[in-house]
Amino acid sequence: MTKVEALLAQIGDPEDDSTPAYDLVAELSEADQALVPELKMALWNFLKTQNFYGRDILADALAAVQGIEALPALLKVSTYDLGDDQDTLQSTIIDVMSLDTDRARVILDELDASDDAKLREVSKWAREMADSFLDNE
Repeated sequence: MTKVEALLAQIGDPEDDSTPAYDLVAELSEADQALVPELKMALWNFLKTQNFYGRDILADALAAVQGIEALPALLKVSTYDLGDDQDTLQSTIIDVMSLDTDRARVILDELDASDDAKLREVSKWAREMADSFLDNE
């Protein structure tokens, strides 16, 4: 069983208390770059099924593996309204931006030119977070 399969099995368990899934996420690192396509596919599958718990776990997993380079995907994911407050996802986005605020701003500049109005909107939110919260750390 691959790391992603183990993670998906944990998320799919209705008895899951979230700790085992997040323990598996904590084991991921930048050394796991080969998992990125599988993680992204699983993340989009959770979006399609409107599963915000799975979205949040997979967003954290992607962030653990890609670091700041996960920012575009995380912001794109945040454009999908699953009916939750997105607090966990937003926290992940802020954590990723705090890894390299200069690179985050470059990525946000690129996203500001997107044809996708929702993506520009979440990019604006992320920039406000970077400008206010992250610079005060």
